[in-house]
Amino acid sequence: MHEQIQRALLLIEQRRPSEAKQLLMQCLTEDPNNDSVFGLLAQLELQADEYEQALEYINTAIGLDPQDAHYHLTKGRIYIQMKNYKLATDSLNAVRSIDPYEPLSYAYRALICNHKKDFSMSLVNADKCLAIDPENVFARNLRSTALLKLGREEEGYQTIEGALHEDPENSFTHSNYGWGLLEKGQGKKSLEHFRESLRLDPTNEYAKAGMAEALKANFFVYRWFLKYQFWMSNQVARNQWVFIIGFYVVFRVLSSVAERNPEYSSITTPILILAGLFAFSTWVMRPLSNLILRVNPYGRHLLDEEERKSSTYVGKSLLIAVLSGLGYLFTNAPVLLVLAVLGITMMLPLGRYFALSKTKNLFKFYAIGLLLLGLVSVVLTGLSGVVFHIVATVYVFAFIAYQWIANFQSIE
Repeated sequence: MHEQIQRALLLIEQRRPSEAKQLLMQCLTEDPNNDSVFGLLAQLELQADEYEQALEYINTAIGLDPQDAHYHLTKGRIYIQMKNYKLATDSLNAVRSIDPYEPLSYAYRALICNHKKDFSMSLVNADKCLAIDPENVFARNLRSTALLKLGREEEGYQTIEGALHEDPENSFTHSNYGWGLLEKGQGKKSLEHFRESLRLDPTNEYAKAGMAEALKANFFVYRWFLKYQFWMSNQVARNQWVFIIGFYVVFRVLSSVAERNPEYSSITTPILILAGLFAFSTWVMRPLSNLILRVNPYGRHLLDEEERKSSTYVGKSLLIAVLSGLGYLFTNAPVLLVLAVLGITMMLPLGRYFALSKTKNLFKFYAIGLLLLGLVSVVLTGLSGVVFHIVATVYVFAFIAYQWIANFQSIE
């Protein structure tokens, strides 16, 4: 049995998970109460993103040997991937009570703190891990990220360069370094590390995403968008809502001032236009930039199928808006005006068509519903010549509601 388990471990290291799983299942037929087998099966399911099955296996392993700290550590990792940080912390507490000198329990605490935007505590936990295991590359990466987020750039770069010196062939460290450089506006230098990361591990999705963003950052407008995205992502949920609601309130106040005081239009109109363009661009910038990236001989390979489809949908929606808008200018036909508005507004939900949400397929169904509602509005305008009718009103309210729902889901 021991030899079979060692063989399974070797297969896992060689990235042959299906063969490893098959061998481990054979082990269970011979010894159905072997906790080591269940522990390895849990790790395999975790790697395959099968979190519920992974939990089932690791709970069985813990039931057979509740004093094995590594089983609780695996359970904590599963909950981290499921974004259930409370239960993950409970599992890591169990690790600490069994083995207070297990360095990875502190490293994963640092990871949880990073996710929660508590970078000060992330740094504390990363340092605790490194105090036990000074050569832990994972903890060095987490420490570097926390330092960069806290504005301590020199220390952050020193830490990650130390990690690279310790393990220059670590794909994750190169990609992490690349993201740190990208956030600080060093797009060209970040590309070097993303390329090296993908050379070492062509399947590294973290590096692929980073290289795509770095290539798009060559465009001046996208660089500013990326700065905004990094700034927002570093804020806790409360602060993100304060910014979004505050922006909306200021926009509404300025609109009201502009309506009541037309003599100030030379000041208020440009501000409102810029604010509107800013808000709109934050929704469609990424899919539009993906559309541009598709003509890049390297960039086209960095987008997954969903990103390509989303960019295509947005591009078609924009084309419809432009053609309809031009047609309206020449013909003054109300139906073309409504179709142009539909094309512009549908760029938002189509840009997030494949976005993740707590409610499965929420963005897909909402986008389809909005599109159908908009098409009905276009048909009614074509038949009656009336631009504002009950369906158009419902569409407007549904479109506004979509933005708030999407913001809520994104922040959550």
